[in-house]
Amino acid sequence: MINKVALILIAGIFLGSSVVINRLGIAEMPPLFFVFARLSVAAFAFAVTLLILRRALPTSRKIWIDIAIVGITNAGIPLIFFTLALQFISSAVLTIFIALIPLFTALLGRYWLQQENLTRVKLLGLLLALGGVLFLIFTGTSGLNISAALDLRGQLLAFAGAIIGSISAVYTRKQLQNVDVIVVTAGQFFAGLVIAAPFAFFGGAINFAAITARGWFAVVYTGMIGSFLGFLFLFWMIKRYGATIAVLPSYVMPIVAAALGSILLGELITPSLIVGAALVLAGVFFVSR
Repeated sequence: MINKVALILIAGIFLGSSVVINRLGIAEMPPLFFVFARLSVAAFAFAVTLLILRRALPTSRKIWIDIAIVGITNAGIPLIFFTLALQFISSAVLTIFIALIPLFTALLGRYWLQQENLTRVKLLGLLLALGGVLFLIFTGTSGLNISAALDLRGQLLAFAGAIIGSISAVYTRKQLQNVDVIVVTAGQFFAGLVIAAPFAFFGGAINFAAITARGWFAVVYTGMIGSFLGFLFLFWMIKRYGATIAVLPSYVMPIVAAALGSILLGELITPSLIVGAALVLAGVFFVSR
């Protein structure tokens, strides 16, 4: 039986490595097409899973509308924003922004779901995390060996994606808490695929002949490992150990992304990156307590 620590490490490795491979993939194909291809792989994997498990599908129109909303705001727009951001920032920097999602989810849940009060400890966590984000933005930390200190598109896209993703997480808790999580997850990837499809060929035709085996490997890896297995692991962890554990892979992701990004893509691990990551992850720790 896999223990709790192993699950956290596996989920963190799956998700962190997927960000690095994502950046590897967009070096060979347009980012929006890559998102479409990745979601196609994930949606196919979830469709097969639903057939094998014979899960009953909802009959309520409202539930399907809610699933579609979650798909647009979780598997659709954030993934598009995160993938576009990787043109301007490193994998490690992106994972720091992704780590903000559980923090924003906890804070939004306080007001939207009328959960526990915002204690001094949680407020401290919020200030630390936001301080880390502002530090990364104002120092122009990209993690890349480029002279683009004033180009904040990557940081802003990543920040916007994290906010939208957290809104989706709270909406899911409020509207779909009693719906089968496998059905919800599969449905959101189908909806995300529908949203991504119109943009797949935005900007012109794709030169498929120029895409190497490495590019297609990136599509399959991110679709299967990052989207399909990564999400299944998270839901398994939540079901077995509770919702709090879902935050913990966020601490593993930046380490994995920084190491693999440095080895595979030559990404930089700078002092400003380390300081920003420490502030954000400390903030996530305090808010999730």
